[in-house]
Amino acid sequence: MTKFMTLALVLINFNIFAGPQDKIVGGSAVINIEDSPYSMKFKYGCDGSIIAKNWILTAAHCKSVLKYGGTAGTLDAQDKTNVLKADKVIIHPKYDGSKQSYDFALVKLKKDIKFTDKMKAIKLADEAYEQSGMQSEGVMATVYGWGLTAERGKASRYLNFVEVPIVSNETANERRAYNGAVDETMIAAGFDEGGKDACQGDSGGPLVTFNSFNEPVLVGVVSWGQGCARKDKYGIYSRVSFVHKWIMDTMAKN
Repeated sequence: MTKFMTLALVLINFNIFAGPQDKIVGGSAVINIEDSPYSMKFKYGCDGSIIAKNWILTAAHCKSVLKYGGTAGTLDAQDKTNVLKADKVIIHPKYDGSKQSYDFALVKLKKDIKFTDKMKAIKLADEAYEQSGMQSEGVMATVYGWGLTAERGKASRYLNFVEVPIVSNETANERRAYNGAVDETMIAAGFDEGGKDACQGDSGGPLVTFNSFNEPVLVGVVSWGQGCARKDKYGIYSRVSFVHKWIMDTMAKN
């Protein structure tokens, strides 16, 4: 099997995102939305993170559902109290769907969010944050989402989370894992033995670590992986620090 064929098989898993099949694998239910007030769910699948009063950061491979908007400020995916309507969807210009490089999308909202304890923006990782070691190998990160409970598992309507360690790109690129498919635009997280991971329905959602003030910082966007929570098959996230300038420049221009 060629590397290209292997990668194609890898990418198919998280790309099946549309529809109501949602939940984190091996995690727990979030008890209070105040613990993840930046999490939002798109109407027809995929998640995102509130990064400004009128901006959501999510995954480019979710592009077919982003224009329909979604909801925020709630643990319940069926709660339509806070509806977020999309005004504009901007895909990273270097997005490569065959490799999932630059798997980022920005969604501008039609109306500003009124920030409360249940809805607020998350800080973004930049180059300085990466250099500080706060997203280095071994650092525990938290991923949130409304994704499948297990590979080919059942859906959940409530927000869940799981803690996983950051894994170096060198480790994720070993032959036993992804054999070179993880590039500099990506960050990996998970356990060698598997068991805890993001899954279908979590795409676009946040991977978070905490800074020296114990504030959450968005370091990754759920992107792809082979299956869910498999041995040696880490979750792969789009690396926020790598495109921090593009995010800030794009919001400023729009």
